[in-house]
Amino acid sequence: MSLAKSLLGYREFSSEPQIRQTITKSKNYNASKEAPEHARSLLIFETSKQHTWLVATEERLYFILDDIRKPEPHINRSIRRDALKAQTGGSSSIKVLPKSVQTGLVDIGLGQRSYLYSKDLFSQRPIENAIDDLLNVG
Repeated sequence: MSLAKSLLGYREFSSEPQIRQTITKSKNYNASKEAPEHARSLLIFETSKQHTWLVATEERLYFILDDIRKPEPHINRSIRRDALKAQTGGSSSIKVLPKSVQTGLVDIGLGQRSYLYSKDLFSQRPIENAIDDLLNVG
């Protein structure tokens, strides 16, 4: 950890396995149907202080914010996969909107909230394809 981060009270970003493990802290987590070691994750937004992850299990899709100014990652929301499919008519409904040169907004069929994503993370593969792949496993 850098001295500057340490002096400011920041921690390092959580690793991808640690992010997947975060789902066990959700009130909606179902240990009999979900396992962090079988979950899939996708980093969609990254700045020097924040990462936003999507974590998909066979049961739910979790939206996790890892802010190094906070003690640990936080689950912003989760949605049951069957509810997501019902809301989107059984298919993925991923809408992408421009925001700035570096960022865009992505709405994953929820219609309630769009999430920021970093365009440079998806320079080789469109975010819509990456999220479709994440959701179409399991």
